[in-house]
Amino acid sequence: MTQQDDPWLVEGVSAKARRAALDAATADGRAIGDWIEQAVRDAAGTDTAAVSFADVVAAIEALTARIAAAEATTRQALLPLHERLDSLSRQLAEIERAALAASDGDDRADGTAHDELSEPEARS
Repeated sequence: MTQQDDPWLVEGVSAKARRAALDAATADGRAIGDWIEQAVRDAAGTDTAAVSFADVVAAIEALTARIAAAEATTRQALLPLHERLDSLSRQLAEIERAALAASDGDDRADGTAHDELSEPEARS
């Protein structure tokens, strides 16, 4: 037999049954594998492959592990950024304090008494 004559082999399925399936698939314009899969699903009374509870649990556990790993990677990647932002925030606060101190000194030197940053009520 050539491969064309024997396109698939399942133990216990006769050559006559295989030929009938091949003829039916050809008549239906489908590949033999597609036709057999649909025939089996039709015979089982389902349109989808059966999924066991254990398969669902395993898939959820695998996804949970992947999410945890992604979160850990993200945390590690963002840590230097967080530290740098803290440093910049401290530097900006120091610059602001220095600017306020310089402004207070300038105000006192020329006799003015208003400071928009330290006395917001004076702007009203």
